[in-house]
Amino acid sequence: MEHLQHPALSAEPTSLPGPTGHHHPRGTLVIVLGVLAVAGVPVLGPAAWSVASRALREADSQPGPVVNRGQLVAGRTMGMIGTAVLALMVAVFVATVILVVLFGIE
Repeated sequence: MEHLQHPALSAEPTSLPGPTGHHHPRGTLVIVLGVLAVAGVPVLGPAAWSVASRALREADSQPGPVVNRGQLVAGRTMGMIGTAVLALMVAVFVATVILVVLFGIE
């Protein structure tokens, strides 16, 4: 009698189709800048936002899909968050300086 085995249980490796397209070369840079921007170095927020936006424009102008588009979008979003934190920090600093100058609070 012939031994039948379910295809999903076979020991032969199967090749799953991967995403087709190209990787944008700045994907890793954007993610690193974005993570650093939200993890305590908000001064990198504008850089992450800018580099990611430029990379997304380049990716959209290329034929075919960009495989790491999610990295670019996530990096841009984290750059926006880092920029907002930076703006808040600057506003608090300016308000503090104004209060010290006007009221002599030390």
